Amino acid sequence: MDKIKYQLRTFVFAFRGIVAFFRLESKAVIHLVAAILAIAMSWILEISAMEWLLVILAIILVFTAELFNTIAEEMADLIQPEKDKKVAYIKDMGAGAVLLTAIGALIVGLVIFLPKIVDLF
Repeated sequence: MDKIKYQLRTFVFAFRGIVAFFRLESKAVIHLVAAILAIAMSWILEISAMEWLLVILAIILVFTAELFNTIAEEMADLIQPEKDKKVAYIKDMGAGAVLLTAIGALIVGLVIFLPKIVDLF
């Protein structure tokens, strides 16, 4: 029974981290708005099951990249509070990973949504 309680507690900790992410990170809110728009477009344009999977995967990847970037930034600031070239480099790479993921998600969205939008006209 203790193992089950422990496993349940780990889910509580995980959800607490996700809630904190959305509550404290302004970038998370921007990604959330984009995700809501993508889901609305998916529903309105009646995309296929495979397209839904790609949209959902793209959304999850962007949030995951942003979470890891936030973790790296927070850890770097904790370890080295003063300005440091190596810390700046690490933060830039994390931001770059988020940007690449967001660009990938944008491409997925364009490939899926653009033809359907064009067909409407």
